[in-house]
Amino acid sequence: MHSKFNFCWRTHRFCQRGAWDGADGDPIDCASGDPVTCGWRGPQIVNATPHALTIFTRDETGEIEGVEDDKIPRKYRIVAVIPPSGIVVRATSREEIVGSIPLGIPIPILKVALGEPTGLPAPQEGTFIFVSRIAAEAAMKWGRHDLLFPGRSVRNQHGEIIGIVSFGTI
Repeated sequence: MHSKFNFCWRTHRFCQRGAWDGADGDPIDCASGDPVTCGWRGPQIVNATPHALTIFTRDETGEIEGVEDDKIPRKYRIVAVIPPSGIVVRATSREEIVGSIPLGIPIPILKVALGEPTGLPAPQEGTFIFVSRIAAEAAMKWGRHDLLFPGRSVRNQHGEIIGIVSFGTI
């Protein structure tokens, strides 16, 4: 079974799907355990990568330091961590040798084209699938527009990506 998360626009938090089931069937506010009266559950996100997805927001009082593409040091706090769902979407590719470069031996130059994505579940109303950007680009050729990929990434002091502050779409 894969993990789905709902985003509550009232509390601005992600909740696992099961956290929404109150004793009377009403949604539960994941932050406090109080019933949510609006009843709107928001979109679901399925993480179809092999890595946990950490979503940050900029926060001057945050405990996590990092940089985005602009290289300006900032502080962040974690909004949500969405674990891998067990589904992994990959982009296939087709290669054609179009030439070579002689470096003692000929090193091939390949023309690479994206092929059909693998592992992509069927679309579901109200559900976004989080994938790599290359998988999203491949899937777009096949008519899929329900995919999200990392928008602006946050990197630590070693240059490693530790999360995102936005989603991207094509």
